Amino acid sequence: MCVSASSPRCINKPSSTSRRLSKSQREEARSISERSQSMGSITDLRRGKLAWEISFTDTSAYDPESSKLQLWGLALFVMVLYDVWAVPMLLCFNMMNPETCDQTSVATAAMAFEVFFLADIYVQMHTGYYILGNLVRHAVSARRRYVLSWSFLLDLVALVPVASTHACGLSLVNKLLVMHRIPSFALAFDKVFARHFKFCKVVKVVVLTCLFCHVMACVYAAFGKASDEHDDHDAWKIHDHSLPGHHQLLTTYFAALFWSLGMISKCLEGEIPCTLWQTVFTLVVMLGGFICRTLFMVSKCDANSVERFDAKLNQLRHVLSYHRVSKAIQNRAVEFLENGFKSGEKNVRNTMRLFCPSISKGMKYMFLKYDGQCAVLQLLPTNYIVCSADEEYEDMYFVQSGVLVIFNADVRVRDLRRGALFGELSLFSKQIRSPSGNTVAKITTLYNVYTVPLLNAFQLIGYLLIVILANTLTDAILWFDIYGHFNLSYMYEGEQIFDTQKCALQYFHSFFAFDLFCAFPWWIFFPTSWHLKVRFIRLFRFYRLNAELEEVALFVRINSRRQIVVLGIGLLFCYRIAGCMAQALALVMGYDDDEHGWLPTKSLQLVKIYSNTTGELTGYNWLNGIRFVTMGDTFVRDVIVKQYAGRIIWSCMPDKPRTNIRTNSLGEFVLAFVLMLCGMLLISAIIDEVQKRVTASAIEQMEFLATRSRILHFLKKYKSSTGYTSTSRRFLGVLVERALRCQYQYSVG
Repeated sequence: MCVSASSPRCINKPSSTSRRLSKSQREEARSISERSQSMGSITDLRRGKLAWEISFTDTSAYDPESSKLQLWGLALFVMVLYDVWAVPMLLCFNMMNPETCDQTSVATAAMAFEVFFLADIYVQMHTGYYILGNLVRHAVSARRRYVLSWSFLLDLVALVPVASTHACGLSLVNKLLVMHRIPSFALAFDKVFARHFKFCKVVKVVVLTCLFCHVMACVYAAFGKASDEHDDHDAWKIHDHSLPGHHQLLTTYFAALFWSLGMISKCLEGEIPCTLWQTVFTLVVMLGGFICRTLFMVSKCDANSVERFDAKLNQLRHVLSYHRVSKAIQNRAVEFLENGFKSGEKNVRNTMRLFCPSISKGMKYMFLKYDGQCAVLQLLPTNYIVCSADEEYEDMYFVQSGVLVIFNADVRVRDLRRGALFGELSLFSKQIRSPSGNTVAKITTLYNVYTVPLLNAFQLIGYLLIVILANTLTDAILWFDIYGHFNLSYMYEGEQIFDTQKCALQYFHSFFAFDLFCAFPWWIFFPTSWHLKVRFIRLFRFYRLNAELEEVALFVRINSRRQIVVLGIGLLFCYRIAGCMAQALALVMGYDDDEHGWLPTKSLQLVKIYSNTTGELTGYNWLNGIRFVTMGDTFVRDVIVKQYAGRIIWSCMPDKPRTNIRTNSLGEFVLAFVLMLCGMLLISAIIDEVQKRVTASAIEQMEFLATRSRILHFLKKYKSSTGYTSTSRRFLGVLVERALRCQYQYSVG
């Protein structure tokens, strides 16, 4: 017989008695084996616990999620972007312009940043890391992990000084190896600006597009400059008429940047390439432009939930229209759903229902118990006026069922539903502002955006008396708007606060300093001639225009047609601002002799003539003294109209005619680059709004078709009759057709 706890596979043929003994011994051996295994597991657990304490309890390394390390990564991100900008420019522009290496400040700044990258190696050696979702802050293991990685080798090679006698940019090429850290730096940027997602997204897309344009512009400059404009072989190259010593490097750089961004945004067609490498490079730029434009058109992160909610609203409109419900009731139902979706109260109610299912029952019982002692329950009919603003009562009302609506000057201000309460004494003294106040503040901002650039760019208009009165009125409105904001209610954690003191403190700590800066008359510290220029400070108020539009949208429903009107007004203002910028450039650089140039011609220039004795304006000089124009001459009005109309037409000009306009100077190239970049942002925003509505309609149609398929599958599964199935199919087809018709009506407003 074999008795062994470690060899249970021994085979023998014992008798019945010995078999019983072997069973007992086998059970004892099994228990001994289990105890030994448990002791081994305890030993392993102790060893694992010791390793855990060493790896996870030791906190000598830095926390990778700390705010200081995030800011450090953000600073290094800026330095990496600078290296990406500086190295291609020094390397490529040196081939065309040898004076590029004389700009020692660019290379010196890139070399100075190496101190921070050297310090970053120390930071990386003492920064914790994640393994299997657990944070390890053990300094020795973090140092070993970083030294054995490829990042350490690339960081060291990027810091090695390289000497080059051929070109000044070759000595900095190894600095581009730090680009492998861009994903981690971009993640740090997202974490720092996590609360401002839209800003973060726009900045990343704009920076990516500008860097791509910069690299393509540098490669484009490496092909050389056109020596003869009439030569077909040089037509594709850079046309730069700048002279040495007159910002030649900047002019050449912005000329190349203007070409690359024009090709990417399709605002510039460019010349046909003549060689193979020119053709390949042009195709690469066009393909990269397609990718950049696609990135510009990507919808927001919350677009999915918004589109699904819009699809549900479309279905609700379809059902209500099918049952011939009036438009007024449809708008009220949609408004109720939109307010619940945007205010966040729906999520609060769902959370309370999940975590506190009995809180409403307990509160209701306590309230009814209290109500039976000292309160009165009263059932009121529909459209019953509970109280008015001029009544002198101090009652407290609790809404148990139905809806109580608060009106202010025949405008629906607030809805109180089941569970809400209010007191008459505080209902009308601490209410939110009327929509007229919000509208006036918005119109004041738009007025300043309209007049300030106009009067500064087109100086022939002058500072008229009616403009002075209008400016005084708008300044007073801004001060009254500040006073109104002290009495404006606000939302806090899903609750609307009406307390006057809390509202005033909330506004004082939020936007009071900004509004005071925009409304203060700063021109009192400057001469009279600076009055119009200092009024540019009023344009900073445009930053809050979106919030004012949201306030107006609480009282006036912004449907599709009104939204199109708002976008159209914004587009017209953008055209006007672009025209004023071009006219201001003419005031700085002078008028142009070329009729096909960006600047207006000298035939639209009137030089002011002042009296030597009184110093007053006596008239204008046209075309270097060919004609003297008096103050009241109609020729002045004609010139003003031609200047204004010409600049507006220039800003609205389509792409193809714009290719006939030649850009020559540095200011023209800079202005063209800024306008094209802003145009890409504007067009992407408009397409994003349209895309949301199209996607919402597509989601709704998909849900209709999915429901139709489920119903038909159900009928087929239970073997319904052919006539019933065909009738159901026709009925579902009619529903889909009506839904598509409702979607079209919703899309067009």
